[in-house]
Amino acid sequence: MAQRGTSWLAAATLAAAACSPAVAGLVGDTVGCSITPTPLWVCTTPTAVVGAGVEFELELPQAPGSFGFGVDIGNASIRIASNEDNIFGLGANELLVLSGLDAGAPIIGITNLTVSGVSVLSANSITWTADSVTIDLNHGAQWDVGSFVSFDLITANVPEPGSLALGGLALAALGWTRRRRAA
Repeated sequence: MAQRGTSWLAAATLAAAACSPAVAGLVGDTVGCSITPTPLWVCTTPTAVVGAGVEFELELPQAPGSFGFGVDIGNASIRIASNEDNIFGLGANELLVLSGLDAGAPIIGITNLTVSGVSVLSANSITWTADSVTIDLNHGAQWDVGSFVSFDLITANVPEPGSLALGGLALAALGWTRRRRAA
């Protein structure tokens, strides 16, 4: 009897472990940056590979080289920081869109929002799809010197195909064990 319980417990543990979600992130992925409407602010490059440091800088086309913001994308986080040496405001319907955010699973939300030195910007200013994030910079926000907004992405737990196969194998072993015991 003890062996029957042990076999079932071992198969169930293997199935649960096998179905754990994949751990993936954005580092090494190519992501996109755009701002609408143009030509108020522009991303200095339309795509970048996520790595250490700032992936995108945002500037005013009227003053090339005037980097207003730096956008740093981490493994599962985004930080937008003011690079200006004076206070400036936004309010011309600017939407910053970061696309191609394939973190290994669909984006389902944000967490750990930190807004420092930026007036008006809140969680309601950030929307997302499965692979993109849009930040509404238009709320008449004033960005102080050294200000920033940062948040982490929440992704759905999606098991890897190999894990699913291993989980299926564990369930098959469980069924085989039950059938063998019944015979």
